[in-house]
Amino acid sequence: MLGSAIGLPALLTPLTILQYSGPARWFLIGITWASGLWLAVLFTVLFSGAARLIMAIESEERTAEALRQLRRKGWRSVSGLRVRGDADIDHIAVGPAGVFVLETKSVSEPWPLQTPPKPFLAERVQQWHAQINASQRALTHHFKRALEHAPVRPVLVIWPPDGPEEAWDWFDHQGVTVVRGAVLSRWLKTLGGPRLTPEHVRRIWLALERHARSRDAKDEERLGPPAPTLVDLSRRFLVEPYLGFTSFLYLVGVAMWSDRVPLVIAAFLVALVGGLALRRRRRLRPAATGWLTGWATFMALGAIHIASNLI
Repeated sequence: MLGSAIGLPALLTPLTILQYSGPARWFLIGITWASGLWLAVLFTVLFSGAARLIMAIESEERTAEALRQLRRKGWRSVSGLRVRGDADIDHIAVGPAGVFVLETKSVSEPWPLQTPPKPFLAERVQQWHAQINASQRALTHHFKRALEHAPVRPVLVIWPPDGPEEAWDWFDHQGVTVVRGAVLSRWLKTLGGPRLTPEHVRRIWLALERHARSRDAKDEERLGPPAPTLVDLSRRFLVEPYLGFTSFLYLVGVAMWSDRVPLVIAAFLVALVGGLALRRRRRLRPAATGWLTGWATFMALGAIHIASNLI
């Protein structure tokens, strides 16, 4: 990984300097170093076995997004809920058509299975069925009071490889409804008249919500707060400070349009006081840091400009 990230660009950079000059040289050097970093990422994903996990996570997110699109139709959904032990249920959907337990799977083979099915595919399908049936039983038993005899329907959501359109949309297989991920929302809309009243949907959803909060509280007590994701870190240390910094620059631009020196000084004082006040709010602290960084940068540049003129 180090060889691709550092070694290859380090080898090609001197050759680029000797062969090219001007803007083309720096453009090619930038491409070389960026390509080295992406090659390291690519090698890590391919040779660590993470590619399959990434595909599974992406498929689950696509299923969750398809369920979220039905909120205006009275549906509620939760993903990754743990009912018993550490095993989680990919998705639980509650709506007018009933209660559904959904497991999402990403496959690289055409679907449905061949007849007779390949042995390793048939074994995998049996494992999926056992998993989703166990999730169905756990949900039915744990939320028996809230369900009030409402049946829980098992659904297997399959995301085949992108490419030519598959010749199927959904079918039943050994008591489990198998649905192609791209048509999941459409399938749920075709289930007919309401089987659950809005009040019943609300009661089931509140029971799921209470259980999720309880599990989260126990996990945080046992394991501590959850580790921040890459998106959280990027937003906290890059996006929000950048927005604060650029917001200050816009304020400076507006203030500099005026030729009145007292107004400009007042704007800088207000910006300083406002930035310090925002720093006291935890949620706005990253943006306030960027704001104050912009203030300090502008003041430092102004001081350097004044000093250079005096010299």
